[in-house]
Amino acid sequence: MSVQMTARMTARTFEPPSLSANRLPSITVRRLEVFIVPLDDGTRAGYRVHLLLATDAGPLAAELALEAREKPADWVTWSYRLRKVVHTDCRDDIALERALGDRGSFHCRLVRAALQPFKDGQKPALLNTRATLIELASSYICLF
Repeated sequence: MSVQMTARMTARTFEPPSLSANRLPSITVRRLEVFIVPLDDGTRAGYRVHLLLATDAGPLAAELALEAREKPADWVTWSYRLRKVVHTDCRDDIALERALGDRGSFHCRLVRAALQPFKDGQKPALLNTRATLIELASSYICLF
């Protein structure tokens, strides 16, 4: 007398979501412009640093305040650090930090502020027109 036993095993496979579903579309900076606008409201002195990015996703902009004591000796040399994001895929914070340094650095915060509406899926609002910034700016730098 022989006894036959059969076991049934079921296996389910789960397909991981594709990388493209989890990632933002690529965003490449084609050109960036930095406008340095002096800020002197009577109580404090400093600068408004305006960043305009021309990207393949459209124009993006940000502005941050820089205290007078943080003013670099040369704005061109200071802004040259931003060149590392030109022609770079900027959707990834890690890549930005690698290119611009510490997440808390002024350069990194400025670029991240410009990219944030894109990452949030919002339509970016340009803070000031380019023509207005050219009139107000004491320094202008363009990197492409």
